[in-house]
Amino acid sequence: MEDLVSAMTREHPADRPRIEDVIERFNEIRGSLSKIKLRSALKPKEAPIIICAALETWQYVRTIRYILSRKTAIPDPRQ
Repeated sequence: MEDLVSAMTREHPADRPRIEDVIERFNEIRGSLSKIKLRSALKPKEAPIIICAALETWQYVRTIRYILSRKTAIPDPRQ
């Protein structure tokens, strides 16, 4: 993802990828990740354990709600 974001934020617009290329690359990245990875909690690298535990707990609650409502981890723009 970092490479894609870096390419999209280049200083000169002519150096940036076309939106079609961005969508294709994003779909490749998304397709390479497992459902568990897509639903995992994002947390700061140097966060205290208590903060990580709270974020993960909240993420589990949200994930269960999304699974029960049949929402995908990341919406597919092609659907």
